[in-house]
Amino acid sequence: MTDPLPDPGWYPDPSGDSISERWWTGRAWTTDFRDPSHVPLASLPFNELPPRKEGDGTTAQMTLALSPLCCAFFSVFLYAFSMASPAAGVVLNLFLVAFAIWVIAQAFNDRRELVARGIPSISPLWVLLTPLVYLALRFHATRFVPGASRLALVLIAIQCAIAALASLIFVGVLSGVNELNELR
Repeated sequence: MTDPLPDPGWYPDPSGDSISERWWTGRAWTTDFRDPSHVPLASLPFNELPPRKEGDGTTAQMTLALSPLCCAFFSVFLYAFSMASPAAGVVLNLFLVAFAIWVIAQAFNDRRELVARGIPSISPLWVLLTPLVYLALRFHATRFVPGASRLALVLIAIQCAIAALASLIFVGVLSGVNELNELR
């Protein structure tokens, strides 16, 4: 009894060249070779795509991690314009409301993706306390997932520390300006 032939696909070259792969038609070897380390994923058939790396990372998680940076950038930009026009203050408030809704939506997207992968999750409403609280609790819930990452939590913690330091400097500068104005 003969063994069944392997399915068509890329296999290590049987001639002994361990660096390249050769195409097997299901019946015979072709003259087509490839270096497996330089194959773009888009060129691979669906059944040959590498498995998704385990972990808890989602796009929404990284978006939440960078949300303080985005909010600070646009708030400073709009605050500068609010000094010139009272209407800009209204735009600033509308932006902050829209941004809060967007952050909540990102938390719901993150939860949906985690649940779809069978990873334990927390309520997205924790983001109402701040994205930092949400990501800290999310990390706690996913800490036993193979490949779980703390990157998002570290990013947001660094941004919060920088924001706190910038606030202290800003208040100090304003206090110094006020004292100079009082001396005149």
